[in-house]
Amino acid sequence: MITDPAYITLSLPGLSESGFEVIIRENPFSEAESSDVITIAALTQAPLPNEASMLDDIISDIAASDNSSKTRIAIKWFAKYWECAIEPMIRLYDEHGIALEAHQQNSVMRLIGGYPSIYYFRDNQGFYLSKAYQSYLAAMEPESVTVDSLYFDDEIICDRFAYYLMINHLFSIIGRMGADGLVDEGILLSFVQQRLAAMQYSLSGAGKMFVDRLLTRATIPAKANLMTRVHDVDELVAENEQAIYCELPNPLMSTWLHNVIASDKELSNLSLLNEYAGARFQASYMDVETSPEAGQLAVIMRESVASQLKAGESAVPFNALMMIERDGLLFIAGWVEQHGLIAWLDKLIAVVVIPIWHLLVKHGIGIEPHGQNVVLVHKNGWPERILIRDFHESVEYTLSFIGDPSLIPDFTSLEPHLANAPLDDYYAMSSVELLRELVMDTLFIYNLTEVSHLIERFYSMDESAFWQRVSEQLEEYAKVHPELNKRLSALGHTQEYISTESLMTRKLLQSKVECHHLIPNALHR
Repeated sequence: MITDPAYITLSLPGLSESGFEVIIRENPFSEAESSDVITIAALTQAPLPNEASMLDDIISDIAASDNSSKTRIAIKWFAKYWECAIEPMIRLYDEHGIALEAHQQNSVMRLIGGYPSIYYFRDNQGFYLSKAYQSYLAAMEPESVTVDSLYFDDEIICDRFAYYLMINHLFSIIGRMGADGLVDEGILLSFVQQRLAAMQYSLSGAGKMFVDRLLTRATIPAKANLMTRVHDVDELVAENEQAIYCELPNPLMSTWLHNVIASDKELSNLSLLNEYAGARFQASYMDVETSPEAGQLAVIMRESVASQLKAGESAVPFNALMMIERDGLLFIAGWVEQHGLIAWLDKLIAVVVIPIWHLLVKHGIGIEPHGQNVVLVHKNGWPERILIRDFHESVEYTLSFIGDPSLIPDFTSLEPHLANAPLDDYYAMSSVELLRELVMDTLFIYNLTEVSHLIERFYSMDESAFWQRVSEQLEEYAKVHPELNKRLSALGHTQEYISTESLMTRKLLQSKVECHHLIPNALHR
């Protein structure tokens, strides 16, 4: 703890605070030590153009010294940081009822050999005392009970502590590492989940309540710093100080797909574009029956494609592969000419089809990979991997087929009305057939058929030959995974006719329910 031993201010008649308060703060660091002491704010500061962040420089130096990968060092660094900073503060709250406003500027770290060693907290006004611990704390400092603004209910403390410790502090480190390409954010969030879950067994006080809320709530309260400026609200004098907080999606709960993907090496070429925030207009006087616009005005904030690309990589939405340019040539013409049609096509199928198929077959998770939701990452036209987007409503599962039911998020904590929602309306489906239809509709019927049609038209490869190559890779997948034979049979993806959604029929009939029809299955042999 860095102490504030004294202060000076002006004493003005009738005012308890003048606005001229100056705190005299201890500096426990010698000049020789100063180069190894740094604030979290400095570590997470975005770098200047064409330069590395301070955190990236530190990780790079350790990696070079240890002859190790930056990712491995980053994970080790993060674990040490958790042990010396985050976990002790949670235990302080659990054992003593004291929660610190440990935001980035209040957090100072001493590094030894580049790794976090000692955490220092500064700002002796930035803390909350739990009313549940008042007798215990008053025994140590009797004068604390004379200051009304020191003690708070744990409900409020958990919200404030979650913002300062998690969103402002912890997530800033995770975000910096992700932005610098040191380690995938999903891996670090999974690490946090596991550590918090392990801590639950050793916590017994306010800290247990805090951790339980972090692991189960769909949102985390966040201080709306920008909005207080927009509305000219001084947070220190606001009538309702809690009103300056808003709710953000809790990534500790929404890392379901990230955890599945990170745990499976066969999904290493599939990445997600996280949807990290959203807003929706909703008025109490409106309902869908009388006001069709209710719930239609909304926005989603999603990670950019550019932020996920590595050196030498480029990306295009998959529906670009279906396009004919103004010069009459296919968008993919240059790629096919450079790499050869068969080699390029086989690689495309391996990169696009197999990971999505594996996610469905092994893990029982269906996504909606139509042309707009799939981003093809390539190097000079050669397919490398895919980025997937649109998860707010385009992920489905059925309990009888899901790989690990324990990982399914508590969707009702985000949308309470889902508690009584019928199957097939949202995320939970009633049958495996509906999962198969979702994936085959969007990946094959309303996506790859466009590519197969253009290839037949421009390169004289019959569409049946195209689908033969898809079938061969799916058959090879089945041979490599004999343990999944029963699950593949349950999908019935090779039957002669399959059901598909009648999009145009539904639009023309203005039907409120889905319309379907049978079509010949190109994968039937």
